[in-house]
Amino acid sequence: MTKKFSWARSLRLGTFHIGSSFADILGSSIWNYVMANGMATMSGFVATPITLLLALRQLLVPLTILAGHLSDTHPIFGFRRLPYIWIGRGMMLLSLPVLPVATTMIFSGNGLGWLVALFSFLIYGVGTQLSGSPFTALVRDSAPPAKQGLAYAIVQTMLVAAFAFSPLVYAQMARAGLPSYDASASALRQYNLDLFWQATLIGCAIALFTWTISVAGMERRAPNAQAVSPNADYKQFRPVIRAIWADKRARSFFWLLAVGALSGFAQDGILEPSLRGVFGYSFSATQMVVGIWGMGLLIGMIGSIGITRKWPTAQQTRVAAIGLALSSVSMVWMAVTFALANAPMVIPSIFFFGLGFGIYTAGASPLLMAMTLDNRAGAYLGLWSMAQLLFRGIGVALGGVFFDVLSRVFASVPLGYASVYALEAVGFAMCLYFLRASDVKGFVGDTQISAMTALASVD
Repeated sequence: MTKKFSWARSLRLGTFHIGSSFADILGSSIWNYVMANGMATMSGFVATPITLLLALRQLLVPLTILAGHLSDTHPIFGFRRLPYIWIGRGMMLLSLPVLPVATTMIFSGNGLGWLVALFSFLIYGVGTQLSGSPFTALVRDSAPPAKQGLAYAIVQTMLVAAFAFSPLVYAQMARAGLPSYDASASALRQYNLDLFWQATLIGCAIALFTWTISVAGMERRAPNAQAVSPNADYKQFRPVIRAIWADKRARSFFWLLAVGALSGFAQDGILEPSLRGVFGYSFSATQMVVGIWGMGLLIGMIGSIGITRKWPTAQQTRVAAIGLALSSVSMVWMAVTFALANAPMVIPSIFFFGLGFGIYTAGASPLLMAMTLDNRAGAYLGLWSMAQLLFRGIGVALGGVFFDVLSRVFASVPLGYASVYALEAVGFAMCLYFLRASDVKGFVGDTQISAMTALASVD
């Protein structure tokens, strides 16, 4: 594959995430809303089983390390990346139509529907992790070393943009595509099922199309490519991780990423149900609000990158701190909004949460590179990725568990949601401490030599 950088190639690879967003939102937003609405007309809404299923993909994140290793060492028919991408994305496409079937079974009172839903999310999660790191490696392979960061930034920006506009497409589809139903409970459930089926078919079609045009022909076949034996260095993996963890600054940075991901995504499984349960939002209205959150996220990221693009990497701590502070304040705002059921404050509070989280993301992402040593980049970046992805899944699951518990403790649905948002605000405030304790500037300027010496001792 050519190593000449091309904006067109990077943008084309970025379209991969358009399909990813349309596929992911089918579960995280649409199925979530349909289940909350349908269960409310039956025995009442319980968030825990739904958020646990939504979190399953992140809890399978260790598979992505294995997938990356396989794509490095075990080519298939001369290709290292594309076979793993297509096997994974094929599993995702096959799993998605199973979810409306499971939902129909659940709404009809068949408890086996939950097992079918588990099967769907399990296959989807395995497919996601199997294809994720090979795709990232394909992006890296597409550019020369000096431009790999830029190529990755372009693709990631398109990811955020895709998650900002795809909910708006689904919302427009919901307004325009389905007939009216009467207000009975059974008719409401049927409306939600019809909506879900339509969204699933459209989402799968868009995902298949964009994934195909994104990666087709992006890797050259190497007929003589052979599988290689596992690197003997694997025996040193655990000592290296122990050496990294022995550095207090690295531990603090790990917890910054972990608690930041947990706090940022604990609302992921309950936001749509909270809008319906507290304010009576329709499906299209909830998708519009999700889109507004995504727009805030995108504005925060692009604006921060544009303003600070010439700053030294270590100085991005100021950007991350501003984002964390704004996120914490916005989550307090959201908590008050839901506790008081103050409808006019919903959109501004959620927009500013997206804005703050976007600023934090733009500031924290370069810090991953600053808090990494070149001779052990894989170990460092693997640890940072695990912190973000694993705790994102934990956050999604805990958001549902905390809502179920706190809404019963307070005997109030609005206070249950508000309490979760308040806890997220506390998490973001804790991240400010972890950011300071990470001492990124000191790590870059003072500790790299000693850290490299410590790591060298395990070679």
